[in-house]
Amino acid sequence: MLLVKLLRVKQGKSTEPSVGILDAQSVKSTLVSKSSNTGYDGGKKSKG
Repeated sequence: MLLVKLLRVKQGKSTEPSVGILDAQSVKSTLVSKSSNTGYDGGKKSKG
C-alpha cells in the first residue's frame, strides 16, 4: 500500500481522492507562426 493511501486510511478518509483539479497554461507562439494564425484568449488576456 502506498504511503499516501496509508495516511488517508489513518485519517479516516477513502483511499482514493474524490476531487481533482485541472489547470491550463498559456504558451507563447513561436516565431515561425504568422501573426494571422495566432488568436487572442480574452479570459487570459494573452496572444497566442
